[in-house]
Amino acid sequence: MINIDELNQSIEMCMGQGLSFIAPSEINNPRDEYIVNSARRVIRTKDLLNKSKKYLDDFYISLRNYLISTESSLKIDLSNTEKNEEYNLFIENGRVSAFQLFPKYVNSDFVKTAYLSDYHFDVSKNEKNNLCTDPFIKSITGYVSFKSMSQKLAVYSALNTPEGYTTLISMPTGGGKSLVTQTVAYQNPGLTIVIVPTVSLSIDQERVSKHAIKNVDVDKQIFSYSSGVDATPIIRAIKNKEAKLLFISPEALMLNDSFINAIEEANRSKYLKNIIVDEAHIVTDWGALFRVDYQCLESWRKNLTFTNKKIRTFLLSATFEKDCVGTLKDLFSEDERWIEVRCDELRKEPRYCLVKPHSFIDKQKKLIEMAKKLPHPMIIYVASPDEAEDMKAYFEINGISNIYTFTGKTNSGKRKELIDKWINNEFEIMIATSAFGVGVNKSDVRTVIHAYVPQNANAYYQELGRGGRDGLPCLSVMCVRANEDGNSSFQKVAKRVMTSEKICKRWNALYNDHRSIRNGSTVIIDTSISPGYLSEDENEFGNDHYISDSNMNWNIYVILFLRRNKLISIKSVVLDDGIYKIQIDDISKLLSDSSTDEMISEIEKYREKEYKQHIGGFELLRKSITSDSKKCWSEMFYETYNYVDEYCGGCDNHSKPEGYNGNNFPLKLSISSPVNDRNKLSQLFGNNDDVVIKINNDNELDSSLCELINKGINLLVCEKSIIEIGCHTNESNHHLMVINRESLTKLLMKDNGFYVSGVIGIIYPNEAEQMKQYVKTIIGKRIKMNKAKLVHIIKEDIYIESSGKLFSDMINGPIVTCNTLK
Repeated sequence: MINIDELNQSIEMCMGQGLSFIAPSEINNPRDEYIVNSARRVIRTKDLLNKSKKYLDDFYISLRNYLISTESSLKIDLSNTEKNEEYNLFIENGRVSAFQLFPKYVNSDFVKTAYLSDYHFDVSKNEKNNLCTDPFIKSITGYVSFKSMSQKLAVYSALNTPEGYTTLISMPTGGGKSLVTQTVAYQNPGLTIVIVPTVSLSIDQERVSKHAIKNVDVDKQIFSYSSGVDATPIIRAIKNKEAKLLFISPEALMLNDSFINAIEEANRSKYLKNIIVDEAHIVTDWGALFRVDYQCLESWRKNLTFTNKKIRTFLLSATFEKDCVGTLKDLFSEDERWIEVRCDELRKEPRYCLVKPHSFIDKQKKLIEMAKKLPHPMIIYVASPDEAEDMKAYFEINGISNIYTFTGKTNSGKRKELIDKWINNEFEIMIATSAFGVGVNKSDVRTVIHAYVPQNANAYYQELGRGGRDGLPCLSVMCVRANEDGNSSFQKVAKRVMTSEKICKRWNALYNDHRSIRNGSTVIIDTSISPGYLSEDENEFGNDHYISDSNMNWNIYVILFLRRNKLISIKSVVLDDGIYKIQIDDISKLLSDSSTDEMISEIEKYREKEYKQHIGGFELLRKSITSDSKKCWSEMFYETYNYVDEYCGGCDNHSKPEGYNGNNFPLKLSISSPVNDRNKLSQLFGNNDDVVIKINNDNELDSSLCELINKGINLLVCEKSIIEIGCHTNESNHHLMVINRESLTKLLMKDNGFYVSGVIGIIYPNEAEQMKQYVKTIIGKRIKMNKAKLVHIIKEDIYIESSGKLFSDMINGPIVTCNTLK
């Protein structure tokens, strides 16, 4: 733990003499990091105040935040009595302290918790799970342990994904999902493309990966691309087969000729190894309408895998809605080459607060008060870029000047600048739309405020997930007028699904127009074609000779709607002089031979299903907002996601966390296939499924383990890590999951051969009672491991009382020495 008195002296010295702040060297837990970042913001806002008096409130906000979080005082000259009172500051004996007074309409206990003032960080490790890494992961990242069992299962499921397979992985927000991307990319020579939804995420993932990978050539291997970035070095690195990781948006990937050509060339030479869709839940949500290129990725990927069948595909997210996974499986996998790794878990960090202002003016006043008196850093989400700018202006009028906006209108250069400033603690309030934050890894955000009603519980959950990524408590505040804000959001949601009549009219216009080119059973659709009717919400220009992006996007929406409902197949999508040309085949008879009335009637069935999904998701959120009864706020998330356990960190119904069970194993869904190869080390096993290796000392253990790793065993069961054992294998490219007996017991309840198969090594403890427990687990559950061959490594051949036999007599296989492996 850092010494607060010493930290305070450092702050006082920096502000008094203009010295640069030097962070303490003993930062070793997230709370310490949060406190030190708070200190940085105090010093930086004081520097701003020295330049301009307009930053007075910003300084007081930072100062108050630090004083409450540390429950300490600072020797600072404060002469503005009015501001002292407004921010609940008091001066005694020349030192400034802060009262813990918070807005009455927000749960004060939750606010105190989010300030971390009385939070005691538990530095004890989870002894129940062996979280060690392996020589491969250590060699590329330096990490010797995982953050959690969820992360461990996710990483090894990715590394063990066979060529040509698609693996969907869910794991908790803030759980270290980026390590999956990094290990997969460096597993073998080749290129890994990571498709990301936002520029902010692309920039942040490049930064995080370059920091994590311990390689002097990371600047030549890891790239992110967005509009305005010079693509030349990236294209050159791909052509020279130097690039390993590329973070890029689907639009740039599919529509930029330079990338199209470079990636096709890399694919022909089999240099392209992996395609990763990060935040993959967005494919079904954003990709259905305003980010249509997300669902066009299907044809892009299929064309690549047609040439290179070894490409692996990964779909990553913290959570997947109930109807999302089926769509993703249909779009991104073939021939049942599909693996689903579900470690879904509701966030433990947020404390939920619902604030109901009685008017627009009251809402503005409450937002200002919360910005000044709730813990920072803080994100305030709004519905549109215009609202973001209006709110920023209102905050500036009320004295808060060190504040920025991040929206869909923020250009690429400005986005990178804002992210860098945000990460570096140069400001602490961000006003944003949904364009900001997906995956941006600023870990210590303490408050997320929603000043609008998101489109559904999932969208809300993704945005509030920007808080507490360090694993410590945070606030999620919904500050909305239930009727006014709710109705405004409902109108936007209702327009997301076109009527059946319009879908049919647009399809007929597209399919029958002379500009759509037929070639046998396929047709190339020109998406600039007008539907032949005018609608203010669909074609703002109403001119057949003027290409409206809105009109084209609605046409693409119709094509993707038909594809999602399996009425057509999409072979390719190209951009020709600004116009999407989509090649379609396998066209349903319904779309080519039916009368319009019959078509409308059939389409309505599909349309009604999607409409209910959109409206149902929104109504679930609105019901929570408008309910007068005290209802657990997290119930809507439990209803939204399939494989999560009920949990609430605190809400109007729960004054303290409810539902947490730390003993639950994170894997929620059984995995049966694919299984690992049993035929490795065939000479050692002969016709047996088991073999016992008798060792005499630690050197023989090290030698045996190195040989087993080099020969490619699939799993190791022991209580220690490979590094602790002393294994010095030179084959650092071999990955090997190591788990202990307790984890194996839990894993066998969910795994039917994906993790526990192939050749498994078991290092038995030397202590007799522990060895008996191992025997009980391994021998007792041997039938559950019938897809595996076992290598039993022992020092002592002990007598097992329960069976009346020596250990070796219980094993159906030979006893060999470590020299046999060589």
